[in-house]
Amino acid sequence: MGAPGAGKGTQAEALANRYDLKSLSTGDLLRAAVDEGTSLGLQIAATLEAGDLVDDDTVIQLIASHLQGGNGNFLFDGFPRTLQQAWALDQLLKEHNLALQAVIFLQVSDSLVVERLLARGRNDDDEAVIRHRLGTYYEKTVPLRDYYEEKNIAVTIDGEGSVEAVGARLYEFVDGLGD
Repeated sequence: MGAPGAGKGTQAEALANRYDLKSLSTGDLLRAAVDEGTSLGLQIAATLEAGDLVDDDTVIQLIASHLQGGNGNFLFDGFPRTLQQAWALDQLLKEHNLALQAVIFLQVSDSLVVERLLARGRNDDDEAVIRHRLGTYYEKTVPLRDYYEEKNIAVTIDGEGSVEAVGARLYEFVDGLGD
């Protein structure tokens, strides 16, 4: 977890490859649903085009459909983003006899978020939109840190520095989970 531009996707891909985890990225799942052109995909596309967050129920439905099969070694990228999603995830994991080992928050400064997102050059990444997305992150996602700290599974990792440096900090943490 982390703010937009914190490096979640980049680091999640590296972690999934290194530890043979099935990565469940809400962004990837949402884009795939849009590409499929189903009624759900069309609904998601309209929501995303409006610059809004896809509703919790839809995101939960997508995650639930991908929890089937596999060895239980999942890595959630960008999920949950709200307390409602966290509660729903708790229920889904219970139904599948799974548990979270850790929830990692990549900590980066707001100024670095703005810098990173402006540098990637997407049409929807102007500074006002980025600041709005940061506000949504602080309002809806940051409260999850307390939620997972109460469960003693939250950890904050410094997300600043090179991709390799952040990756090294993550690998060190994950390698220690088995201890």
